Amino acid sequence: MVFKAERYDSGLELIVNDLKDKKEPLAYNVYTNEFEKLNLTIRQRFILNSKGLVKVDKRQYPGWSGSIDFYAYTCKVNGEKVTLLDYPHGYDERLSCKINIDKYKKK
Repeated sequence: MVFKAERYDSGLELIVNDLKDKKEPLAYNVYTNEFEKLNLTIRQRFILNSKGLVKVDKRQYPGWSGSIDFYAYTCKVNGEKVTLLDYPHGYDERLSCKINIDKYKKK
């Protein structure tokens, strides 16, 4: 079962500030360190808004041996919601509200 770790680091504050400048709702892909538009169905949007996470699709990036489920999930940062996109990590399949701030600053 996938769960979301609620703690976040200050790097998410940078994402919130960058998202304020965008005209359309975007999610930050933690794996690629890029913003992308989410094409969610009405059902997926409802689940994301009510549960805070929803399975989006299966993805396979170059160098990966197979595909894996990707989830959109929300994290609260200073009262603002930011949507992240990532795959579950570790044996306990967690989605973290932490990002690699060094990679984000390089983008």
